[in-house]
Amino acid sequence: MKRILLPVDGSESCQKSFETAKDLALKFDAEVIVLTVTTPYEQIFHGPSNAYQSFHDENYHALAERIISTAIGKFNDTGVKVKSAIEDGYIGLSIIDYAEKEEVDLIIMCTHGMSGLKRFTLGSVTHKVVMHATVPVLVIR
Repeated sequence: MKRILLPVDGSESCQKSFETAKDLALKFDAEVIVLTVTTPYEQIFHGPSNAYQSFHDENYHALAERIISTAIGKFNDTGVKVKSAIEDGYIGLSIIDYAEKEEVDLIIMCTHGMSGLKRFTLGSVTHKVVMHATVPVLVIR
């Protein structure tokens, strides 16, 4: 194992995934790639015409930079090789595509523990990645 992908969203609930990534990276002398995905394609309803307009808010990238910076800070003084990336698009698909493009060996993700009904109606990024990734996915709860 040489490359570990660690998608991050800035949530506190995923702190365990950092520890797992550190431990495995040190054990296998692997590089950790910290990835965050911005989703700048918001749909805004504009009046009775049912017209939708996509827009891109530059603040998404500022937030992504902060998330990446904080995540990389978790690896300071650990001896782990860390690289970072920001992708734009649908989160699950972007993670899967990035993993394939960068030929990672493992994806480590957290799950936010959605209830069954919420997971069924909204879907889960982690579930989508687990179901469609071509490499192993380690899910941390």
